Amino acid sequence: MAKKKSDIKINKNHEGKEFSNFFRFVGKVKPVMKKDDATDSWIEAAISELTQTITGKDRKVVQFIVETANRNELKVELAGMEQGYVYPLQL
Repeated sequence: MAKKKSDIKINKNHEGKEFSNFFRFVGKVKPVMKKDDATDSWIEAAISELTQTITGKDRKVVQFIVETANRNELKVELAGMEQGYVYPLQL
């Protein structure tokens, strides 16, 4: 059976899931709106922000909205943290 690009495989070294996938959305990018508790109004949130987790590690978040149609909006949020170790690329 042919191997599909969307198959999920388990890495033998660290037992993490690895997969390849792609998404394609065509539309207008808008900032995310968040409610301000002090003024009770909606304000535009920053597209990229640096937050901290409960354990105190830095967490980088990129978030925005893709408007694909008049009333169809997709919220996209990407988050990541720096790791204390790196696995070498094996070809």
